[in-house]
Amino acid sequence: MTYSKTCYVKCNGDLKALDVEKLCKQIEDIPELKEILIEEETVSQCLQKNITGVMEIAQKREGRAVVQPENKQDDDMMENSERFTELQGKYDALLKTSETHEVKNHCLQMDFNTCRAKCKLLNRKIDIIQEDKDNLDQKYHDMIREKRPLQGQNDGLQENMLRLQAENNELKEHLRTPISNTSHDALEGYNNMHQKYHDMIRESIKIHKNQQETHLASIIVLEEIITTCQKEITGQQENIKVLQTQNNGLKEDIKTVRVQNSGLQEDIKTVRVQNNGLQEDIKTVRVQNNGLQEDIKKVQGQNDGLQENMLRLRAKNNELKEIKVTLLEQSNRYREYIKTVHIKNNNLKENQQTVQGKNNGLQAREQTVETQSNALNEMSRTNANERPTEASGTQKKPTFWKKVKWFFERKDQFPIVPAHHVSSDQPENIEPEPGCSSWI
Repeated sequence: MTYSKTCYVKCNGDLKALDVEKLCKQIEDIPELKEILIEEETVSQCLQKNITGVMEIAQKREGRAVVQPENKQDDDMMENSERFTELQGKYDALLKTSETHEVKNHCLQMDFNTCRAKCKLLNRKIDIIQEDKDNLDQKYHDMIREKRPLQGQNDGLQENMLRLQAENNELKEHLRTPISNTSHDALEGYNNMHQKYHDMIRESIKIHKNQQETHLASIIVLEEIITTCQKEITGQQENIKVLQTQNNGLKEDIKTVRVQNSGLQEDIKTVRVQNNGLQEDIKTVRVQNNGLQEDIKKVQGQNDGLQENMLRLRAKNNELKEIKVTLLEQSNRYREYIKTVHIKNNNLKENQQTVQGKNNGLQAREQTVETQSNALNEMSRTNANERPTEASGTQKKPTFWKKVKWFFERKDQFPIVPAHHVSSDQPENIEPEPGCSSWI
């Protein structure tokens, strides 16, 4: 009988490695273990035969037309139907999402076009306001240019009026001075001439006053127009700033709309790709469903023949279950036997350790006794050599007791184990070996 180097034994729910090489001889001597091993080999052979029979049955079943049971086909049909329904739901959801994205894209496109139209309108308003500003600036500069000659004419008229007033004052002073040497006709003619000249001066003064008033009125009107134009220019500048701010906001909105439009286009592309993938999956599922339906038709035709085989196999399965129960009971008994063997094995190990300890103590004592024996033999040989002979006729002084004295003086060099210094593992009734002196 041969043994493997390592045997794995299940003890307390854990697998432990047991090295049986050292104890194989002791285990072979146990009769109960021999019976257990013989029964185990018999059971293993039976199990091997049963497993071989089951494998042959399985191979025969595989050699026949292998068809899935009806329940398995029904499960596959239900699974494919659920998958088809799930894919159809995903497809519908993606269609709705695609339509929603298209509507959002259309709305964003309309908002984008509206923002673009508003931007164009604001740009047109800015251009019109800029043109009005340029026209008002041109009018302002023209009025300033027209104001300068009118201001010059007004200054000239004021100078002429001052000059005429000075001449009028001179004439008045001249009329006040009496003229006695001139004739009455000459004075009257001179007076008439001065009167006409005075009337002409008055008319010219009136004309100059009217012109001055007209120029002042025109200057006031021009100043009012200039003030109005400046206010309009300031208002137009404020409007331009507001429109520019709105234009910047619309530009930001346009950028945002473009970004959203790009994102929606990417989403639409992704949805289309997913839609194509789902359509391919739906086609694949339909093909698989058609194949499964054909397989179901074949299975329904072959199911009747398989029912008999299933009944026969169930009967064999019940027999195998009974055999399995029997084998489990035998296995439980074998486990109990193995536990008993392990207990005995542990006891043998403990006995081996005890014997080993006793053996070590005996070996130590044997070495001590051998050392003492060698010393005594040496002393005996020395005593024999020093004993006087009869032929010599002379007697020498015996030195045996000197040797004994020398031995006791150096007894520390020869350790002696007393009789009571034996370990508990050694037997108590050990007789001294022959050759060992009792006085030691």
